[in-house]
Amino acid sequence: MFATQGRGLDPGRLLLSFLLLAAWEAGSGQVRYSVPEEAKHGTFVGRIAQDLGLEQAELVPRLFRMASKGGGDLLEVNLQNGILFVNSRIDREELCGRSLECSIHLEVIVERPLQVFHVEVEVKDINDNPPVFSLREQKLLISESKQPDSHFPLEGASDADIGENAQLTYRLSQNEYFSLELPTNSKQIKRLSLILKKSLDREKTPELNMLLTAADGGKPELTGTVQLSVRVLDTNDNDPEFEQSEYKVRLMENAAKDTLVIRLNATDRDEGVNGEVTYSLTSVKPNGRRLFTLDENDGEVRVNGTLDYEENKFYEIQVEVKDINDNPPVFPESEKRIIIAESRPPETRFPLDGASDADIGVNSALTYQVYPNDYFTLDPQNSREQTSSLSLVLRKSLDREEIQEHNLLLTASDGGKPELTGTVQLLITILDVNDNAPEFDQLIYKVRMLESAFNGTLVIKLNATDPDDGTNADIIYSFRRPVSPAVLYAFSINSDSGEIRTKGKLDFEERKLYEISVEAIDKGNIPMAGHCTILVEIVDVNDNAPEITITSLALPIQENAQVGTVIALISVSDRDSGANGQVTCSLTPHVPFKLVSTFKNYYSLVLDGTLDRESVASYELVVSARDGGSPSLWATARVSVEVGDVNDNAPVFAQPEYTVFVKENNAPGCHIFTVSARDADAQENARVAYSLVERRVGERALSSYVSVHAESGQVFALQPLDREELELLQFRVSARDAGAPPLGSNVTLQVFVLDENDNAPALLPPPPPSQRVARWVGAGQVVAKVRAVDADSGYNAWLSYELQEEEAAAPGGARSAFRVGLYTGEISTTRALDEADAARQRLLVLVKDHGEPALTATATVLLWLEDGGAAPKASSRLVVGPAAAAEAALVDVHVYLVVAICAVSSLLVLTLLVYTALRCSAPRGEGACVPGPARLVCSSAVGSWSSSPRRRRQRVCSGEGPPKADLMAFSPSLPPCLNSAEGTGEIEAGSEHCPGECSVSA
Repeated sequence: MFATQGRGLDPGRLLLSFLLLAAWEAGSGQVRYSVPEEAKHGTFVGRIAQDLGLEQAELVPRLFRMASKGGGDLLEVNLQNGILFVNSRIDREELCGRSLECSIHLEVIVERPLQVFHVEVEVKDINDNPPVFSLREQKLLISESKQPDSHFPLEGASDADIGENAQLTYRLSQNEYFSLELPTNSKQIKRLSLILKKSLDREKTPELNMLLTAADGGKPELTGTVQLSVRVLDTNDNDPEFEQSEYKVRLMENAAKDTLVIRLNATDRDEGVNGEVTYSLTSVKPNGRRLFTLDENDGEVRVNGTLDYEENKFYEIQVEVKDINDNPPVFPESEKRIIIAESRPPETRFPLDGASDADIGVNSALTYQVYPNDYFTLDPQNSREQTSSLSLVLRKSLDREEIQEHNLLLTASDGGKPELTGTVQLLITILDVNDNAPEFDQLIYKVRMLESAFNGTLVIKLNATDPDDGTNADIIYSFRRPVSPAVLYAFSINSDSGEIRTKGKLDFEERKLYEISVEAIDKGNIPMAGHCTILVEIVDVNDNAPEITITSLALPIQENAQVGTVIALISVSDRDSGANGQVTCSLTPHVPFKLVSTFKNYYSLVLDGTLDRESVASYELVVSARDGGSPSLWATARVSVEVGDVNDNAPVFAQPEYTVFVKENNAPGCHIFTVSARDADAQENARVAYSLVERRVGERALSSYVSVHAESGQVFALQPLDREELELLQFRVSARDAGAPPLGSNVTLQVFVLDENDNAPALLPPPPPSQRVARWVGAGQVVAKVRAVDADSGYNAWLSYELQEEEAAAPGGARSAFRVGLYTGEISTTRALDEADAARQRLLVLVKDHGEPALTATATVLLWLEDGGAAPKASSRLVVGPAAAAEAALVDVHVYLVVAICAVSSLLVLTLLVYTALRCSAPRGEGACVPGPARLVCSSAVGSWSSSPRRRRQRVCSGEGPPKADLMAFSPSLPPCLNSAEGTGEIEAGSEHCPGECSVSA
């Protein structure tokens, strides 16, 4: 077992990562195990968790899972102990077929962080498959004329195992005729052959049955058997034989015509046509041929003429005559044609017509010779009755394929002196028998075909030859049975020409090699066959685009993820081979991601830069895979990477501070303003909660004055506000998100309490009971002064003085002698006093503010007119004693108040004119920043209003004593272009959302 560990791309282990990567390329996986096939369920394979460097306790939390490419559920991991074990039956032959290497490739994936490991489990072969013959019985037809050492091919067995378990040896059951020639090629391409040890004789042994056993090289060995049935085919190797060599028959000389003389019965031990006998007369003494007939089929000899005992008592008469040698031997024909089948065995005899010699005695004693005589010899025989017969005897086997015709000269010599001779030409024609099987020029043909070949493309043209003649040499080609369905689908063969052509679509990815067995059979009476094998190698073309598989995704990825974080595992594959199957991957450019090759055709999609969800919330990545073919093919896959939010943005207010104006005497719980903060994060990280930053306002807590709604940001006044008590309430509102840890920010609210006319003018201090005035004072002389103050501010504190007419009128309807200054409260004479004026003048002065509605106060001034004395100095004081000191500290603010109001009004008018001019001259267009109308920030609940911190605030103060905020005037602002005021609490002055009264007095 070979085991290596592989982890993520830790920079601290960069060298180790390179070494591991080299090891992965050299081997088949990061961890390698082996297991025998057919192992039982639960068989231990390896400690996979330990070998991968994973802790057992983290297998479940890290979502340990394992995927198999084509291995199904053959293997499983126990998550409790990290052991890899056999889960179901593993059949190596089913898994990998005849491939020498067989492995199960596993992908182990764990998360948190995402990691992938490649594991290879080699499946070892065991001897679980016996040799198998394609047929239960093999039948062979062998002619009895076959010579010893003849070879007869057999179909061997096959073994689904590999290696030694598939190395086959063969044994043949004991017999006297055959032995085996064993194949020596390790690929079992050379066919098994049956060798004839000695000649067959059908007449003795017409049929042989043997048992062929194949044994593999496993331990223990497994065997397979097939029955060999050999049928011996007959050849004409036996002459007909008579029951006796000589017959004697007695006939009456008056025997009628067609009288049966004898029924001859010759038998032939051959079978079929070779055993059929034909009878004929070959030699008859003079006059015999006309007297007798012979039926060539049944052998009946019948009388054909009139027999005459007196002429001839015997039809073969031996006469002894002495004479001189004056006659040469004579053959009946000068040329004799003989037809002999090449299958005739040696010692076969062929009868010949001998010569005749008219001489007698020694002069007629004939001897014969034949030449050339490599194949034949002569055998003359004499019977006891001195009858002779001549036979041509075959000395050795004929072969028509070597010599098709023999020309021999037969010579007959007599015994005279000098001897005389006669000759006859023997023309022997060798008839062909089907004793040669068709032969291919190669036992194995190798052909390479492009998988893109069209239907009908020529694969190979086979040319088998048969040295026989005639129909015995005519060949029919066919696929040798059994034929695999794949071959039948893809190829066809022309039975006459031997052309093999494509018929179906070839696909390198489905099948890389076809093994086609072809049989060539001749047309002889007993057909003979030859065989060859065509190995068709399919050559790959680039017809398959790469395939991209996203095996695991760790999404969404947090925006604060570190560079190098693995996001997805991507595997690419191409069913083509070679350069056509070499795939390179690329990624969409200009994205913070990259592809890292981890193992062969596996890539990791890793983070290559920083992420900001607020800038880009998701990425649509395109993974492109392109093969190395020409032209290359490519495929793409889209990966949607969602960026997960982290709490890296605090809530943000539109402004750092807001100014809010609220009328005093508001109702408790009224809404005075709404703060709004925006958080660029998402979901919980963007959920903002508002709260007050608590502090003390005087002796009381801030929360007793105002509150803020945690979700909406609405600010409420919890009690009526009194400007005279609290003119400005400044506090901070905190906005905090729900992230972990939470982030927050603050905004400052300045709440100005606006005055309402809720205070009447007050006389300051109370006037004395009376005032003495000399009668001689002239007109316009100030004789008294009424002083009043108002706790309110602005218009509500602007006082005016009036003298009640009914009190100030003179007797008799004359013009009143006194008047009061409208804003100064000074009582002065309107004319010179005279005697007619009453000595006691009671003046009623009405003090009125400018609020809505106006509030008043009255002051009664008593004047005593006296005669004589120096002219009194006009006093501007009604207050004497201790109050006079306090009154002296007061400045007459009324004059300054009038001046301030006029100045502010002038400035306001000038500003409005400039604003109008800018509005008219500015180009109109969507989105253009143009000055807007002066904006007031109002709250609908109490009619409060606010301004931006950019707005100016002016105070008009009196010259006496501490300054008093009698009036606040604001210059109009030019607000920035805003699409919406939503969430800011700002509303256009006078709009329907601000039912309270928002106004500016000048």
